[in-house]
Amino acid sequence: MFPLPPAEPGAGRRRSPETREKIRAAKLSRTHCIHGHAYTPENTYHNPGEKGRRCRTCMRLFSATTRARARQDRSSGDVMQSPCLNCGRMFGAADLSQRFCSHSCYHAYRTDPRAVIERLKSRVIVDAVSDCWVWQGSKATGGYGSAGHRGRTVLVHRLMWQLVRGPIPEGLTLDHLCRNTACCNPAHLEPVTNRENILRGSSFAAVNARKTHCKHGHALTPENTYRGAKGRICRTCQGEQWRAWDNEHREHRQELRRERRAYARVAASN
Repeated sequence: MFPLPPAEPGAGRRRSPETREKIRAAKLSRTHCIHGHAYTPENTYHNPGEKGRRCRTCMRLFSATTRARARQDRSSGDVMQSPCLNCGRMFGAADLSQRFCSHSCYHAYRTDPRAVIERLKSRVIVDAVSDCWVWQGSKATGGYGSAGHRGRTVLVHRLMWQLVRGPIPEGLTLDHLCRNTACCNPAHLEPVTNRENILRGSSFAAVNARKTHCKHGHALTPENTYRGAKGRICRTCQGEQWRAWDNEHREHRQELRRERRAYARVAASN
């Protein structure tokens, strides 16, 4: 078998800049690798990740040895046999992380709607009372489930709707009828406008929009309200506030008026 290069003395310890420079100069002064191959321009290449020259002959021998070892393991039956998640065929897996027999199976598994739905369902818990499909994976802002799909991070309930029901209508958004943002059951979703979705929620805007009377009991009808900077304003309450302010400051305004008249008479007499 092809021998591996021995570890350098002091490897793993933090070296000083002077020591690193000495080691670099010593490596550059070498004319042959540790296996005796000449460091010619045709037989070397520079590896920026490892900051040094690499011998092409050594790399070719190492790759050939690795491939021969893999062929020997497969022929002897020592390699681990694992079923492909897409086609179900048994194949020789290098480790437990290898789940597909080929790249085509991997691509088909990641793009097939039925496989994606099954993959999403494996990460949900069905609530026996509400029939919600509660997402157990990562969550985005607001408690909405998120997952990776085709190289992007998407919301799970939107992805599930698109896989089961089709595209979301343009200009509409999905509203949770069950009021559980972690649910991805398509039966609990309804395409509505953004305004309708907000008014169905529990935000301040939604709570105030559902009010039919002001805090003093006056009906919030179109005739009794007008739109202000902070929302609807009751005309009856506004009128009462203005009348109360007028009664409170009436004497003060009359006193100011008398002073202005007296000042005008004095100015006219002079």
